Amino acid sequence: MPRRLSAARALGDRMFRYQLTATGGIVLAIMAAVGLFLLLRAGQALRARGVWAFLKG
Repeated sequence: MPRRLSAARALGDRMFRYQLTATGGIVLAIMAAVGLFLLLRAGQALRARGVWAFLKG
């Protein structure tokens, strides 16, 4: 009879996986915050010339 393998992960493996997931989420949140900040700061230039002229020029 073949031996059954257990799919249970050790505590250290689960903690490492949760830590990587949390770190990835934090990185994405920081990138979104930077993008929002840059978009808000660019608002004045976009309003002055228009979006299409700003991107084309």
